[in-house]
Amino acid sequence: MSKSCETIHKLIRGLPKHEFGHSPQEFPAISHEIPSNGISLMYEKGEFGHGEKRIVWVGINEADGRFFDRIKDHFPNEKRESSILRGSIGGALLARHPGIRDNIENCISKFIKDNISFSVIEVNQCQKRVEIKKQLVGTVAQCKECNPSHDWLGLHSDKDKIVKHGLWQVQHINHAPFNDNDMLRFKEFIENGQRRTGLGKRGNSQ
Repeated sequence: MSKSCETIHKLIRGLPKHEFGHSPQEFPAISHEIPSNGISLMYEKGEFGHGEKRIVWVGINEADGRFFDRIKDHFPNEKRESSILRGSIGGALLARHPGIRDNIENCISKFIKDNISFSVIEVNQCQKRVEIKKQLVGTVAQCKECNPSHDWLGLHSDKDKIVKHGLWQVQHINHAPFNDNDMLRFKEFIENGQRRTGLGKRGNSQ
């Protein structure tokens, strides 16, 4: 498990890291760098695993062609119900700072802007996106070496799985991790994207 998780983090380290921007108006400027369909891997400031930025969230678009819109559900959309990520971060923020309840949406957005970055991998077939997401979550969650820092906000969550596994999500934690063939296919998706100018621009197929 730990070896597979290490391999994943080594494979993705060369992917461009996107920031959420300093305002909702700035964020759409990166839309041309996001494929129509894919997997998002999110990292958090101060969190590391295997000598790399540690994955803290894995996301996909289930509706074809809506990948960038799905990412925007995390930011700049300021409604916790629009995003499990926002809801999980919000719950931990409230547990740590109960006094921010009346301003919680702004606090979630500020946390994401200040701390979260992400990479994308183009995967156009929905069934493949779903399966790879489950395998990624299972591999990272079950890794014994990819642990959250002592200061990680998620440690304040009321969800035991978030605290234990160091991810902002609780589904697919126990899913079977990557095997050797899965890892080779995952590597192919990354390499195919890197061969394209702009990392999988809209209209390309996988």
